[in-house]
Amino acid sequence: MRLQLRAFTPRLRITGVVQAWIVTFLGAFFLDGVLAVAALLFPALTGPAASGGWILFGISMLLYAVSVFSPRIPKHLIWPPAAFLTWAFFCGGFPLAFVEPQAVPGILAWSQIGVGLVVMALVLRRQRAAAKPAFSWRNLAISGLVTVAVVPLAFTAATINSLGVYMEASTGGYLKIRPGGLLLEEREFRKGTKCVRLVSMVHIGNKRFYDQIDASLPKDGEAVVLLEGVTDEQMLLKRHFSYTHVARMFGLESQEASLLQGKAKEAVSRPSSTGAVEYRDADVDVSTFHPETIEFIQRLGALLANPTAASLALAFCDPDSPLGKPAAQKTVLNDILSSRNRHLLSEIDAALLAHDTVVVPWGAMHLSWIETELKTQGFHQTYSLDRPAIRFLPSAR
Repeated sequence: MRLQLRAFTPRLRITGVVQAWIVTFLGAFFLDGVLAVAALLFPALTGPAASGGWILFGISMLLYAVSVFSPRIPKHLIWPPAAFLTWAFFCGGFPLAFVEPQAVPGILAWSQIGVGLVVMALVLRRQRAAAKPAFSWRNLAISGLVTVAVVPLAFTAATINSLGVYMEASTGGYLKIRPGGLLLEEREFRKGTKCVRLVSMVHIGNKRFYDQIDASLPKDGEAVVLLEGVTDEQMLLKRHFSYTHVARMFGLESQEASLLQGKAKEAVSRPSSTGAVEYRDADVDVSTFHPETIEFIQRLGALLANPTAASLALAFCDPDSPLGKPAAQKTVLNDILSSRNRHLLSEIDAALLAHDTVVVPWGAMHLSWIETELKTQGFHQTYSLDRPAIRFLPSAR
């Protein structure tokens, strides 16, 4: 009997420690939900709530891993909070950010409290459970299959959510993903009699998207349209940079091949008559770029002309390619984004001296910075409009 008690006592201690971990975890999970709800009223609590959530996510993964090997871990108590924390923190609540972005914090906070209450109710239910072995092949097989099925879905959701949130944040909301498709936003800003329309563009989209923008451009009056498009007067680029091939692969249209771009370039080449809208090139020339930037553009052009797995690997694995050099990427980013933004702002300022309305149909990455500069000059936003550039449903194209 004494040997049996000695053999049984360590099991009781281990079980007690695990039970204490589970109860502490569930209590912390519920309290973190309460803190998240409080953060909706007091934003200063957002940081502590998020930090607590990530810590709980790590603990839940540890408890989940133990439950995969041991049937003694109550899965009905561990898996629901673990699933919620994975969805809320690892996957970012996907796809809530693409449906109701403003409501995401509230939905996640109240959902966490709801899950916590349900699990705590299960804890309070006093049911006599049958003794379970410390290890079971059946438990391992079932739990392993669930893990194999869920992990790829979680990583896919996390990747899509991160990409969408990054795109929207980096463009200041001028480009965003929604259930219906990829949306590009137009915003109008006014100061007195002066008006600036920032029209978000994308290199590849539906034909209808470009047609809608063409129809929205002013047809008469004292207005100027500032066009995007880097020129190459000295023929420094050995290869023509084009998105047309990639666009055709997805059944879309490239901006350069659209009717909008053709009409705009035609309008630039002919002198504008009195009272007609003026179209003006407002971009820089390739000659202003650093040599590494020119090489970067040529490499990227070659990749777009032949987008295969082999060409992709060659472009990024070649030690001489600027596509894989962080230092070169900083130079490229300054040339193709920052310097062009500054040049565009000077073009807008010059155009406003002679025109009341300036329309800027430029890439979404440029417009957030331009908007900030306009606001510092006293402009204020008067309206915004979303246009679907790419629809996810083929029937909606």
